[in-house]
Amino acid sequence: FVSITANFGISDYADWYERDAVGEFRDELNPWVGCSPEQNRMAYASRSGITTVDNLLSPVYMAHGELDPRVPVSQSRVYYEKALSLGKTAHYLELAGVGDRSHLGKITDKQSASFAAFCDRALVDHQAPPVLPQSGELVVAGYLVTKHFTVFLDSIDHVARIRYDLDLREVDFVDGAGVISWR
Repeated sequence: FVSITANFGISDYADWYERDAVGEFRDELNPWVGCSPEQNRMAYASRSGITTVDNLLSPVYMAHGELDPRVPVSQSRVYYEKALSLGKTAHYLELAGVGDRSHLGKITDKQSASFAAFCDRALVDHQAPPVLPQSGELVVAGYLVTKHFTVFLDSIDHVARIRYDLDLREVDFVDGAGVISWR
């Protein structure tokens, strides 16, 4: 993707599960993941964007309502801060006073226009597709598919790290286990 738009996004499913005071989403997460975060934290990490923010190659545009009760604004704030700390290109728009049972509840006309312009920027400001560096390390959350190779861990619930070199056609596990195939 030449750019990414992630509005009202969940970046850490374990944190979201644990902060779900109403229990509204636990009944969905338990069957999807197969357990609670307390029972298998890595299973939740393997499904969370915060785990793979290290891999980010495209600019990310994130927007979130300050008062969103369903997906707390901290989900976007933490991802954005981590992306910046890793030197990634990230843009963040927090909509003050916005959020109720609908993510954009209480949005003003001015905020709505600002939000639309922000999302439009993600679509028009970037034209070049991302390019995987010739060598490096990547985090694998369950599986990873690139133009050059694929990695499938021994469980979708696992997280691993690989080291790769495209010129040498080498991919090795730094930690974890699974199947690596060149394409």
